[in-house]
Amino acid sequence: MKIGLLRPPAGIGGAEATMIELYQTLKEHGEDAWIAFDSSKKGIFADFINKDLFEKKFERLSGLNISKEQFSEEYVLKNIIDSDALILLQYRAFPERIRTKVKSSKADVYIYVPGKNTPHVTVPMEDGLKVKAFLFNSKETLKYHLNIKYSKDPYADGLIKKKFRHAHPPLFLGNYTEVNKVDYKTYRFQHFKIKKSEFSIGVVGRIQPSKRPFEALDIFKKLEKHYNYDAFPRKLYFYGGGAKEYVAEVKQYAKKLKIEHKVVFCGFSPDVRFRIKSMDSILHCCVMESLSRGIREAMVLKTPVVAYDGFGNRSLLGGQSGRLLYSNADQASIILLKIGTSGKVKRQFSTSVYNDIINIEKKLGRNYLDLLYEK
Repeated sequence: MKIGLLRPPAGIGGAEATMIELYQTLKEHGEDAWIAFDSSKKGIFADFINKDLFEKKFERLSGLNISKEQFSEEYVLKNIIDSDALILLQYRAFPERIRTKVKSSKADVYIYVPGKNTPHVTVPMEDGLKVKAFLFNSKETLKYHLNIKYSKDPYADGLIKKKFRHAHPPLFLGNYTEVNKVDYKTYRFQHFKIKKSEFSIGVVGRIQPSKRPFEALDIFKKLEKHYNYDAFPRKLYFYGGGAKEYVAEVKQYAKKLKIEHKVVFCGFSPDVRFRIKSMDSILHCCVMESLSRGIREAMVLKTPVVAYDGFGNRSLLGGQSGRLLYSNADQASIILLKIGTSGKVKRQFSTSVYNDIINIEKKLGRNYLDLLYEK
């Protein structure tokens, strides 16, 4: 089966990494997969683009060099012709020529729906695109969209929702095997100059309102209620870029809390895996994501991730790992303290999250392949 993966335009965040690793998974299973990205700075993604960093990210994740051709409309138009299936992310941002070619192709079309944003469903329908299935990241996302009326006609609404599927691209586990072999405290000191004695908390992802960076700062500040910095050395690291004005506001808030010297803004990284591995814990404050890539990467890298107890996160952190979920800033700070002050607790969480995610990712991979071959 020839399967095309299209994502316009090429940013350097989790969505791109997800598409790259789905591409790797399909290739590993013997599929004739191809992948393409648009690097033009247009529309809603204008400030996401950094082509050089994206190329490095692709190269490091896949072990392959990305060609200039894979950034061109011509490459996409040529490959659509004889593809059996097309998996599209952000269809509404595709250039008109590509949308027209997709509509006229004989390929089964799958629309990737990463969260609550309804235009992922409405725009393809309004454009007259024949969609085989809308793919939802998590059961929570699927349930959310099932409760929305996409047509005033109950029968027509039912036909649309018959195409809804719970399917999420898996992590390509082979990309994390070597990273897990490193002694993380030795590695982080040698490469990032992070002291072995420091309790390092990472916030991974683009710095934007939906990620709630101000809450991350509040949680970090609350640790002062329990220990001063000499008794419990610690720092908070932000891995990701963002709009300059918004990042400046976040930095100003850190200064207002008088913790600016303990907060590090690292910017974009083409390969965040070793950064995550170098942390003692990941703090995930976002309440909007369905099946967070950042949480899953932390879990597979055996790094405990303290996450908001809400939409999507419960699908990942259950059982023993569910003790890492928090409902308010005070609770989050207490969980972080338990991880930071007890090696036994940290090891327990590291083991539980790793075992959980391996089972989850293997199931996600099987589900995705079964879906593509569904009659």
